[in-house]
Amino acid sequence: MFALIVGTRPSFIMSAPIIQAFERADATLCIIHTAQHYSENMNAVFFRDLNIRAPDHTLKAAEIGLTPARQIAAIMIGVEDWLLRERPQALMVLGDTNSNLAGALAARKLNIPLAHIEAGERSGDLTAPEEQNRRMIDHIADIHFATNNRSCRNLIQENIASERIKVVGATVVDSVHQNLQKATALDLSAKEYAPDLKTPYAVMTLHRQENVEDRDRLDGILAEATEGAHRLNRPVLFFAHPRTLKRLCEFGLTDRIQADSLIRLLPGAGYLEFLRVLKGATFAITDSGGVQQEACILGVPAVTVMESTPWPDTIEIGANQLCKPGQSSLSDGMVQANQKSYADTPWRQPFGDGSAGDRIMRAMLLRYATEAA
Repeated sequence: MFALIVGTRPSFIMSAPIIQAFERADATLCIIHTAQHYSENMNAVFFRDLNIRAPDHTLKAAEIGLTPARQIAAIMIGVEDWLLRERPQALMVLGDTNSNLAGALAARKLNIPLAHIEAGERSGDLTAPEEQNRRMIDHIADIHFATNNRSCRNLIQENIASERIKVVGATVVDSVHQNLQKATALDLSAKEYAPDLKTPYAVMTLHRQENVEDRDRLDGILAEATEGAHRLNRPVLFFAHPRTLKRLCEFGLTDRIQADSLIRLLPGAGYLEFLRVLKGATFAITDSGGVQQEACILGVPAVTVMESTPWPDTIEIGANQLCKPGQSSLSDGMVQANQKSYADTPWRQPFGDGSAGDRIMRAMLLRYATEAA
C-alpha cells in the first residue's frame, strides 16, 4: 500500500493523474486529505471535476488563523497518527505547501520512504514559504520526481545523489490534457460573466499571503490591474480565493472593485470552469504557481505578481513575466502580455508530455513494491 498527501488546489490537480495511474495498475493507493485549503463544498468540486475518488482519510481541518508552524504541527500530528496505524510502503507528497512539508516530516521521523513530486524547483527566494518548504522536503526525501533537466540540475547542485532523481515531467500537464476537451465543452451561458467570454478578456487570481494580507499592497495591485484594464479596454475576470474575498471585505475594497466597469469580482471556480475560462483569455494575472503552469501549457501569456517564480523556464521562453509589487508596473505588464500571441510565436513547453502520472506510478511500484516482496 502506498499513500499520497492532498489538501490544496494544486495538489488536487497534480494528484489526479497519479491516482488514476495507480487505479489502472490495480495498485493500492490511499489518499490522505489534510483539508489545508478551501471549504468542504469547494473540495468536492475539485474531486468531481478531476474524477478523483473520495479520500481514504481526511484530517480534522486546522484552526483558521494558525501561524505556519502551528498549522504544520497540527497537520503533522494528524498524518503521523494515520502513518502509525497503516504503515504504507511509501508516502508521496506533491509540491511545496505546508501540508506536504508536514507529511514529509511525519514520514521521515517514522522512517517511512518518502517521494517528492515536483522536486528540485527553485525560485532562489528563501523568504517565500514555498521555497522554504520545497528545499526542506527535497533534503529529507528518498526519491525525487523532477519536472525537467533544470530541476534535476538544481538537486544535483545541492548534493542530492543523481540515482535518487527521476525526470518525469509535471502531472499538471497530464491533468490539462485529460480535461481540456471536457472543460471546453462546458456551457457557461448562465454565468454572470458569460457576456465577457464573447469579447477579449483577461483572467486574474490572487491568494498569496504577502499580496492579500497587506491592505496597501493589495490595494496597489488592484489599482494597477484596474488601470491596465482601462488602458486595454479589457474586462478582467477576477476569481478570488476565499481568503482574498475575506480580506477585500475587511479592508473595505469590495465596493470599489464592484463599482468598476471592467473588474469582475467572482468567487473561486472549479477546475473545469477555470480551465475553460483561462483557455479563452488573452492573458492571465496571477500569483499562483499552478496557474503559471496552466497558462503556459494553454498558450496564454501570464503576468506574475510575485517577487520570484519557481518556474523560471516560463520567463525564459517568453510565456511569463514577473511584475514585483511596488517595483514593476502591473499595468505595463498587462499591456505587454496583451501584445503576445502564442498562435503567432509559440513557445516550447517546459513541463513534459503529459505522461508523468504513469512514470511516477511505475517508478514507485518498481522500487517499493519490489522491496516489499
